[in-house]
Formats: sequence, structure tokens, C-alpha cells
Amino acid sequence: MSRASDVLGANAPVWVSGKTYKPGDVVKAPADRYQLYVRTGAAGGGATDPSADSANYTPFGARAIKSTQRGVIAFGPGVKTVTATITAVNTAKTQLRILGGTSSSGGTGISSATMRVVLTDATTLTGDREAGIDSNGNTSGSVAWELTEYF
Repeated sequence: MSRASDVLGANAPVWVSGKTYKPGDVVKAPADRYQLYVRTGAAGGGATDPSADSANYTPFGARAIKSTQRGVIAFGPGVKTVTATITAVNTAKTQLRILGGTSSSGGTGISSATMRVVLTDATTLTGDREAGIDSNGNTSGSVAWELTEYF
């Protein structure tokens, strides 16, 4: 590789089944919309597309965004766990970001509780929070989230 375009993978060849590739070779994976992958395993060939061969290949460079979803999980008074249904995503190619949260209490003035959101499976987010419920069970709150799925 002698040009910047080579280093960035712009001139990467399309992967070919059975051809031998050495560590550091960058190829375009036909089964993954010609996204770039770098050979990280020992030199070799095979019949498995790089996108399905995580033992020998790793995604290379930036990925195009496939979808973005945003929402808010609301916790009612006294509720500690809430689930939200999302449009199906490939969990291996998805990033979850927490955008912020609020908590309010009634009665005794308990301060805001720590809230978390996790991608439970391809169609579910689960929000939970620590104790922060007053003696009357009056604390409510919400947490905003964003999911980005990549090709």
C-alpha cells in the first residue's frame, strides 16, 4: 500500500472464496453490501465470507448507518423496571446511547435515582433504576435513549 486510498480501503478487492489472504489485507465482503473487513487471523483462505468469519476478519473503517431510533422510557411511581419494544436490529451492529434522564419525587423529596437502559434483545430495551422511591412510592422519572444500527 503506497497511497492514502489504499490505506483507507478504497482500492480493496472484493473477497474471493478460496483465495489466500494474509493478516492486514483489506477486502470487500460481498455478503455485507461490500463493507470493508481486515484479515486479523493467520494467512489463509476459506469459503466463509469475511462478514461471517469473526475468527479471521474484523470490520474495517466507518460503517454506514442503517437506522436510528430514539425514544424515552418512563418510570411510573414506584416502578423500577420498564421494557420498550423497538424495531428489530442486529444487536452485534447496534450502539445504544443514553441521552439523559429526569426523576421527580413526591412526598419526602428523595433525590433522583440512577437509571440505566440496555439492549435486551433485537426488539427490546430494558430500563431499570436503583431505589429512589419515597415512603409513599411516589418517585417517577424518565430516561431518553438513541440506538444506531450500522450495516
